[in-house]
Amino acid sequence: MLKFNVLIAAICISSGPALAEPVVVRANPQPVLTVYVGFADLNLASSTDRDLLRKRIGRAAAEVCDYSYGPTTLYEYREARGCMRTSRADGYRQMEQLIAMRSAGIALAASTVAIRGN
Repeated sequence: MLKFNVLIAAICISSGPALAEPVVVRANPQPVLTVYVGFADLNLASSTDRDLLRKRIGRAAAEVCDYSYGPTTLYEYREARGCMRTSRADGYRQMEQLIAMRSAGIALAASTVAIRGN
């Protein structure tokens, strides 16, 4: 019994500093914005409607990336352009997956594409 108590005491003493360290939680400095683009009113089998969805995705990318057509610094412009490029590409990828699923006869539960900023 004495060996057991000594063992427990040794464990408590050795783990004390590790348990006493503070936990650090870091917040994301910039929240990631998301815009959901609906396409329930579109027929994705139609090239005209696919073009319309591409335009909606582009507008949503401009919104989440805070892309403005007014005066801005070169740094802000480059940041927004890069964000728009990746957001649009992700939106187009989702659109192509949805078209492939519909072509395969898979019923879709959702009728939105999620566009996220960086």
